[in-house]
Amino acid sequence: MDEAALNELLSGRRRDIAAKGLRGVLQVASWGYASVMSLRNLAYSKQWLPVHQVSVPVISLGNITTGGTGKTPMAAWIANWLVSQGRKPGLLSRGYRSLNRKSHGKFEKSPFLDNAPPVDMSQRENDSPILNRSCGAHGLSAAEGARVRGLTPPGSPDQRASDNPILNPSCDAHGPPAAVGNDEKLVLDRLCPGVPHLQQRDRVTSAGRLIAEFGCNVLLLDDGFQHRRLYRDLDLVLVDALKPWGYGHVLPRGLLRESMSALRRADLVVITRADQCSADQLQALRDELRQIRGCSDCAEIAFKPTQLVDVNWQPHALSSVAGKKAFAFCGIGNPDGFRKTVSSLRVNCDLIQGFPDHYHYQMNDLVKLAKTARENSVDVVFTTQKDIVKISTDAWDGPPLFAVEIGVEFIHGRELLENRLVRTLKLN
Repeated sequence: MDEAALNELLSGRRRDIAAKGLRGVLQVASWGYASVMSLRNLAYSKQWLPVHQVSVPVISLGNITTGGTGKTPMAAWIANWLVSQGRKPGLLSRGYRSLNRKSHGKFEKSPFLDNAPPVDMSQRENDSPILNRSCGAHGLSAAEGARVRGLTPPGSPDQRASDNPILNPSCDAHGPPAAVGNDEKLVLDRLCPGVPHLQQRDRVTSAGRLIAEFGCNVLLLDDGFQHRRLYRDLDLVLVDALKPWGYGHVLPRGLLRESMSALRRADLVVITRADQCSADQLQALRDELRQIRGCSDCAEIAFKPTQLVDVNWQPHALSSVAGKKAFAFCGIGNPDGFRKTVSSLRVNCDLIQGFPDHYHYQMNDLVKLAKTARENSVDVVFTTQKDIVKISTDAWDGPPLFAVEIGVEFIHGRELLENRLVRTLKLN
């Protein structure tokens, strides 16, 4: 079942007998999933499961649903804000659907990471700067410390970049990032030049390595709301105004990763795409958040196009495509958001083709996309930053292909967020 069919099923729009029966089965399964998540959260809250704290502040950026809420542009904004405050941030993420295996357990230097120090594997245990600010359940164990220094084998391998013949291989410091990690990392390498980014499942180990090997003095944990094994000093959660609650059910009946009551753990909620819903819808969402969390503190942001980039990562003005006939495709968690972004470019775009989130394009996919573009006599083709980093110049044989670069624009609550960040940094 593809993503569009799954959404038809979970949303209830598909109403045949088979769909109703399947939703019933998924509902039963979701009760089990919700119970497991509740027990897991209880175990962390009671410290029955260990929570590891490192020697620098950790800022977690996450969400409560699967799919795209806009974490990547928001992570870039926070990382660049931290740099502007004289901090040296490091990024941590799991690396879901990595484009090569070396991103699991081993950091490779991106061409945008100009000043990263070399890795010193000879560092002795008592020389490590990873000093815990707490003890007991919040400290790094000796085993964790060994893994921090790279003394255990890296994580399990994922798909090699070389297995994908169309991955953009450019290593030019003025072009796209090198083929390391997943699509989100490649985009963040461009948006946050000079900020080291480690991707592996064990984020406690990654945190220690960023401190020990790269001298980071604040860490940004991407997609970290459910990753409670690493202690965080600030928990930020994004809620998409277009699809806030994942059809109102936890997985697999809906798209919620845990119950909405989990938002009480968050220090601040950021409503994304707040400009793409009606005033009544936005107010209803604010009211729901206030009921769930018991407070009205939240920030609201929009994602605005800033420029276009081609497959060679050369910039182009948004005005250069105004009035042209266009075709678009994307493989992201929230294609509806991308549709609205494309519609804001003042182009004539009637056809947008969607792929699964983090999709790895193959040559036949691009041949079909280029053919569709030519058959519809379009002038330009649009995709997202996460998609274009996986497409090389030689693999595209259609009309000019551009990614729409996105930036964060605050509608409300910028000062509130910055105050929370400043307060967190003072913990160090």
